[in-house]
Amino acid sequence: LEAFDGMSDLELHVCGPDTEEDFWGYYQPLLNRNPQIKYHGFVKVGSDKFYNIMNKVTFNVFTSAAEGLATSVLTTMRMGVIPVINYESGVPIDGFGYSISEEQSKPKELRKLLVDLSQINNNKLERKSILTHKASMEFCQDNFKNRLIDAIQQLTNKG
Repeated sequence: LEAFDGMSDLELHVCGPDTEEDFWGYYQPLLNRNPQIKYHGFVKVGSDKFYNIMNKVTFNVFTSAAEGLATSVLTTMRMGVIPVINYESGVPIDGFGYSISEEQSKPKELRKLLVDLSQINNNKLERKSILTHKASMEFCQDNFKNRLIDAIQQLTNKG
């Protein structure tokens, strides 16, 4: 949020529960002075609101402190939204996403990265979006089910 503070030429859509009192106590003034930062609350995947947001965005900027595998990133990847994430997010992004270094996690440096990303030409973004969607298929339910069945078969055949 700090990286987008005052960046009126870029829009940020924030989704998540509205029950975090510490979040609101700290960020409410920032949100109030930045109309380009849109807070949507918790958004149900597959809802009209979800699809409306996905149709407006190009990147999912996600700087996590620690994730096993950021399912919110995978969900937006399925929609072709290009991930801009740090390694703590746990999502492999080689060839289609953008990595946020430890240094770029600082608001001033992240702001520079965001400006650079906003200047990428549409043809390149379209290619990256298609590659992002294809990469998301690695994490689909059928793929998980098939790998689980294979693992069980391997274990039971070794006995």
